[in-house]
Amino acid sequence: MAAPAPRIAIRDLDFFYGETHALKGISLDIPDRRITGLIGPSGCGKSTLLRVLNRMYDLYPGQRATGEVMMDGINLIASDIDVNELRSRIGMVFQRPTPFPCRFTTTSPSACACTRNCRNPTCANGWSGR
Repeated sequence: MAAPAPRIAIRDLDFFYGETHALKGISLDIPDRRITGLIGPSGCGKSTLLRVLNRMYDLYPGQRATGEVMMDGINLIASDIDVNELRSRIGMVFQRPTPFPCRFTTTSPSACACTRNCRNPTCANGWSGR
């Protein structure tokens, strides 16, 4: 069985945080409709690579990518890309949920769904009162 054609083709990708060269010469094919895992130690660039795919780095001054990241015949890191359209097609799931660490659904202390340092005054799981 032949390998599926790549949905995303990354070629010679370099990424910079200011003067720091974080990703160097990355080339990778990501097939359509297949599960692809990025495995490596902390700090090796996994999340940085994912941030390149939806141009999240554009939100921060001094960060830039060079090379080619092709999806459906379009270079995602080209300067003329509509990043809002791109981000509507390529989302990002973060490692830790940050917006709502605790659900305020009841006044019962045992009903709080958090597990650490909650700000819910009725929580029995570690509310510090500060």
